[in-house]
Amino acid sequence: MRKLVILLISMVYITMMSCKHNDDHSHTHETVTNEHSNQESEHTDHDHANKTEEQAHDHSAEERSLTELEEHGHKHEYKTTKLQLQSFHQIIKTSGEIINSPSGEIIVVAANTGIVKFLAGLAEGINVNPDQILFQISGDNIVDNNIALKYNTAKSNFEKAKLDFERAEKLVNDNIISEKEYQQIKLEYLNTKFEYELIAKSYNKGSGMVVSQVKGFVKEYFVEEGQYVEIGQKLAIIAKQDKLRLKAEVSQKHVHNLSEIESATFLINNSEKVYDTETLDGKLISYGKSINSKSYYIPVIFEIRNDKELLSGSYAQVFLKGKELKDVIVVPESALIEEQDNYFVFVEEEHDKFQKRRVVLGDSNGTHILVKEGLLAGEIIVTEGTYFVKLASMSSELPVHSHSH
Repeated sequence: MRKLVILLISMVYITMMSCKHNDDHSHTHETVTNEHSNQESEHTDHDHANKTEEQAHDHSAEERSLTELEEHGHKHEYKTTKLQLQSFHQIIKTSGEIINSPSGEIIVVAANTGIVKFLAGLAEGINVNPDQILFQISGDNIVDNNIALKYNTAKSNFEKAKLDFERAEKLVNDNIISEKEYQQIKLEYLNTKFEYELIAKSYNKGSGMVVSQVKGFVKEYFVEEGQYVEIGQKLAIIAKQDKLRLKAEVSQKHVHNLSEIESATFLINNSEKVYDTETLDGKLISYGKSINSKSYYIPVIFEIRNDKELLSGSYAQVFLKGKELKDVIVVPESALIEEQDNYFVFVEEEHDKFQKRRVVLGDSNGTHILVKEGLLAGEIIVTEGTYFVKLASMSSELPVHSHSH
């Protein structure tokens, strides 16, 4: 009996320990499951955080792209102008040439016969000053018009005439010679003096010297060094540097507009600088009244001040200013962009926001151009930095670069 009781107690104890183990195992498994669930939750939260961060990164990338664009825009500043109605001259666009003014060209000739020698490094384009020696003409071994012989003869004649005149002054005071005879002696003295001084001015050690009469530059010379020249032969042309002429060649179709021309702007080939005859103290000299048989164009000529940048012989693109137009829209050419033979400007709608608008153009004066259609007075347009505004507007339309490929 006692053994039976011990056996029952043992079985109950074993059963109770078995249940406890099952409970512990279930609890442990549940705990593991919960920890796994927490890990999944944390992983999900992490993924969500990564996605949110990535979206935020994409969004910030877009903002940064626009910010960089704006910062880039401020770095390359653009300028705007409010349009106003103004006056503008009709323009005749043509070609022309810069030439020397006839009154500004001095012809240098030989004062004696002989062999010519260049002095002062003479060459076309060299600057010269008044009384600067240009040529030396030697009369050695020349019999006719020998400069040394002429000089010595003139000097002797002058010295003799001077003595005769000094003696005549004393004789006329003592009434030994008549007043008429005295005047003849005086005239002879003055003539020989003039001739001697003229030769002596250009004579130096057996050679004649040819000097420049004005300040300017050597436009052209017509002899070679060592060449034999005669008295009066043309040696060179000295061009003054103060005055030039602009000669425009105008088509016959504009003949009825020539009387309205008052001034002009022009560009020299291979240069972007625009010159204005008004700022160069220019004036209209003449325009053709008839057609030359050798040309189908009519010349229009301005005299202008030489600003030291203009060279005689340069070809020019000329914009002749004709009849004045009032209350029109005019824009600088820097405001225009060209796309497939169409022209556009950027009109400001609000700060840093622009509308690209097509315009119809009229005449140009080289710096500004008439707008026939597309713009109104009071509107604000971009006048400088136009192409950057164009590039910026194109960039803002492009998809924003992100990490999604």
